[in-house]
Amino acid sequence: MKKFFTLIAMALMAVGANAQTKLINYPESKDGITLKTTDPDQVTYSTVKIHTNTDAVEGIKFGKSFKNETAEYYYAELSVAGGFKTGDVITIAGAYNHDDEKTATIAFRSALDGSAFYTTENFVNGKKSADDPVDQKYTLQADADALYIGRSGGTGTFITKLIITRGTTGINAVKSETIDVNAPVYNLAGQQVDKSYKGVVIQNGVKHIQK
Repeated sequence: MKKFFTLIAMALMAVGANAQTKLINYPESKDGITLKTTDPDQVTYSTVKIHTNTDAVEGIKFGKSFKNETAEYYYAELSVAGGFKTGDVITIAGAYNHDDEKTATIAFRSALDGSAFYTTENFVNGKKSADDPVDQKYTLQADADALYIGRSGGTGTFITKLIITRGTTGINAVKSETIDVNAPVYNLAGQQVDKSYKGVVIQNGVKHIQK
């Protein structure tokens, strides 16, 4: 019976070890995204036809370049409880339609008056290419209370996907007050072993190497 419950615990730990939390999940949800603009036609939720012969898809339109001055401003603020953390992963994709060879990119800032810490590669131009929007990824290198995004390229563009995830890279540490030094120790086969056993063991629901 002990082995049975131990194996269940190990399975649950394995699931938790690879869990990801979606902090921002557009277009499925607009939660955490606040559009900031003096001209609602320039930064707005809209639709874009990626290609002439395809149906329009939902997108966040950025018609004018990022600006945060008192008289004019065009950007979106991203926020989540507790702020964004180092290691959070941004996934973004977008498209635009323009006859000229212009660029359409989005810049990310961690402060309104700061410089961009990440600028996307050029989005897909539906009038010039048959390609679909390509996912681009960036891993945050520093914590940020909020993120600010806006157009950086030479023409208006649409974000068709914006997802920010927070994942775990291993089994979560157990708080010290919950650790029982006399708790049973198990090997990876779910068999209880004693303190003389050497190798990877599980105690208090945490893997560690016993020497």
